[in-house]
Amino acid sequence: MGRWIVPLFAVCGAVLPSAAVASSPSEPGWTALDDGSPPPAECVEATQTDHPTRDDALVLKLDNGCGVAVHCSMSWVVRCKDGKEHAVSRTANLAAGASQSFEASASVCSEAGWRITPPKWECGSK
Repeated sequence: MGRWIVPLFAVCGAVLPSAAVASSPSEPGWTALDDGSPPPAECVEATQTDHPTRDDALVLKLDNGCGVAVHCSMSWVVRCKDGKEHAVSRTANLAAGASQSFEASASVCSEAGWRITPPKWECGSK
């Protein structure tokens, strides 16, 4: 099955290699959280890895390293070889220290050959 794995993309434009961990840079206007933690863009990390049991999926994960709960959103597009596109978005409320994983699957594609665009993510104080 042909596919393209694209590096994870943070909402602020930082491109990360597959399976790497990094946080996005601060957005202008973001402020520190009430507990003195840095802005969510600096203390939430995102990773992308191959799915452990499926050839047509990736695992996208957000880890909240902030001292307080945050609300996050992540979106991506599945592009099939036949030209069809399927936009996907997910949200998560993450307690301090919590993680959330999302499955980015190309099972909607009827033919071999697919691409999952670089996911975009953002988090804010809850």
